[in-house]
Amino acid sequence: MKYASIIMVHYSLADDFGETRMGFRASPARIASLKKSGFDMKDYTRSNLLKWTLESLIKNTVYPYELIVIDNGGKPDDTDYLLGLLREGKITTLIRNRDNMCFGYGRNQGLGMATGDYVCIIDNDISFEKNWLKTCVELLEKYPDKKLISSPYITPDKLQQRYILPNLDGNRVNSSCGSNCMVMTRKTMDDIGEFQYGEIAGTFWHRNMSKLGYSVIVPPKDMVIHTGCMGGFNYKKRMKVFKTLSDNTKIMLYE
Repeated sequence: MKYASIIMVHYSLADDFGETRMGFRASPARIASLKKSGFDMKDYTRSNLLKWTLESLIKNTVYPYELIVIDNGGKPDDTDYLLGLLREGKITTLIRNRDNMCFGYGRNQGLGMATGDYVCIIDNDISFEKNWLKTCVELLEKYPDKKLISSPYITPDKLQQRYILPNLDGNRVNSSCGSNCMVMTRKTMDDIGEFQYGEIAGTFWHRNMSKLGYSVIVPPKDMVIHTGCMGGFNYKKRMKVFKTLSDNTKIMLYE
């Protein structure tokens, strides 16, 4: 039986979304849309986003999967929550890093544990609709001879004309979307390779994806709600990443 490996990194670098990437906050319409989907902006923290994501994923994912979660230097309460899901059998594999090693590092840890026919990489701030993963897998199986990755939605910044490619049978095709939620075959993942370390690891990975001739296929209608499209934390701020040793010495890995 075919199944997917879903990899999610829970990072706590920005535990509250006080400052967004571009320095602005969500519009009233965006806030209303999120509230309608079950998420109130007054609860807009990484800890609550984590629960919002996993609860919707578990409820709405019908295609067989293993769930690999990397607790990347998160809060102790978040770790307790994740351990509870592990004990209930809702998480297949849980990796807990003492330090926040950045999401590229965490994604690579998850990839090392993945055993599925398909690899699905998601962020920790997404609400999923029913059959989202099944739909993404079916899109890949429908066009096996094309170099495609699938995604259940397109973020507003990738709706610019320069990213839009000709449709395939009514399904949208995009040259650059999917960094926050994407599905691909193991062969595709091996071809594109692992993620670089650093705050823009996803950007570098997608550039390599494009250079290799891959594009992203998306169903006609979005099947997830992603809070991060309102900005996320400020990626322009330089970030240093440390690993703490047994004697509490901190070793800087990169900046």
